[in-house]
Amino acid sequence: MDEQQRQTIELVPDPAARQALSERLPDEIRRLVTDVEGTPAVAEARAAWEAAENQQAALTRAQRGLNDEAIRLSGQITLAADQLRDGLIERFSRQPAPETGTETLTERLTKLRAQHSALMSALSFVVAHGQPRATILEHEARGAYLLARSQGIQTAAGARLASTINALRGVVADEGGLRIDPASTLSGQILRHAQEIALEADRHKATAEELRSKYDEFCQRQAARGFRF
Repeated sequence: MDEQQRQTIELVPDPAARQALSERLPDEIRRLVTDVEGTPAVAEARAAWEAAENQQAALTRAQRGLNDEAIRLSGQITLAADQLRDGLIERFSRQPAPETGTETLTERLTKLRAQHSALMSALSFVVAHGQPRATILEHEARGAYLLARSQGIQTAAGARLASTINALRGVVADEGGLRIDPASTLSGQILRHAQEIALEADRHKATAEELRSKYDEFCQRQAARGFRF
């Protein structure tokens, strides 16, 4: 046996096979992802992420609505204050001044100001606390969902790769010197895709931790100034 025959034979795809694998990869990933999405762990994580997204969207709508209503009431307060001022001038321009005549305007102005104050309090809470908490939760939930998805894909692709390797063991036992490069297989490519998803999950987790740290610092400063939340 010459030196070339004694060398290990590597089972790697030829250029045509590599091209075929590249073309099949998106469809195989979609099929595998569809299967993984149906598993309880991934479905539960996805539901939690969607709930967090919905909560964030609801708070965005609330913030917009509160802001619009506060602007509307601010205009009404200005109008009521002008009317009260003019009424008081008219009242005290007479001799003797009437005892009544501005109570209704005073009550209306007081009520409008109380409503505006309550709206601004709610708006401030949404901006300072509601939205930051919802954003943190959304990143955490999305990271957990992506991690569950990645783990599901890795499990399925790993089982597929193990099946392929087991199928080759008989050949290796008979011939010897045969070697397969897992990274060059379709299963290996899918595993790499799963690892990329896991990295994205880590990024969301890191973002959530950074935002939570900043929010906690903000709350501590607010508490030191005597603010309740």
